[in-house]
Amino acid sequence: MRRQEPRGQDLLESSSALSRSRDFMERMSLDAPLASAAAPAGIFDFSRFEIEALAGLALFSEDAESDPKPCAGLLFRAPLPWLSPRSNPLGDYFGFFAEFIASSIERDITPPVGPEDSGPLYFAGAGVDFALVRSPNARVRIQAGGQYQFYGDVSGLDDGWASVVGLQGAVRVWGGLWLTANPQLAFGNAGDKIGFAQAGLLYAF
Repeated sequence: MRRQEPRGQDLLESSSALSRSRDFMERMSLDAPLASAAAPAGIFDFSRFEIEALAGLALFSEDAESDPKPCAGLLFRAPLPWLSPRSNPLGDYFGFFAEFIASSIERDITPPVGPEDSGPLYFAGAGVDFALVRSPNARVRIQAGGQYQFYGDVSGLDDGWASVVGLQGAVRVWGGLWLTANPQLAFGNAGDKIGFAQAGLLYAF
């Protein structure tokens, strides 16, 4: 049998398909570094680290038999980009926070339950927040996590873990400086509760 030679049109179509394939591969190789540079790497995005200084009142449940006392705290936060949707990989949806709060207590119990009815209190906690409102000048986040409560030598109070829920609202003042309100409520193992009514300043890097 006589072998058929490829026609000119077939050669043109094959050449055109090869050229399109080559152009596609070149675009992919050029776009890949840009995509990897835009997508955040790792669990935490420390390039958008935040520090919040807070002050306010610690509000004790009835079982504590104590009036509200001043409190102050520091909160540190970093976004969790690995929880952001693929449609917006740089979106600040979820974040991880760690905090430290100092306060005091003065129990008014008759008769006294022990030699120390007053003293300093310390609270160290961590958790995750989620952004309900995200805009250039306003933010609202809900918080949930755990907290270890140090009661020191105060009689009738035992150190232990508590679960924490909170709500953080912030408005931009200037640049990376924000004015915040961050009330939280801690639920202890024995059913007692402590509310932290705090406000302060946040700096976002």
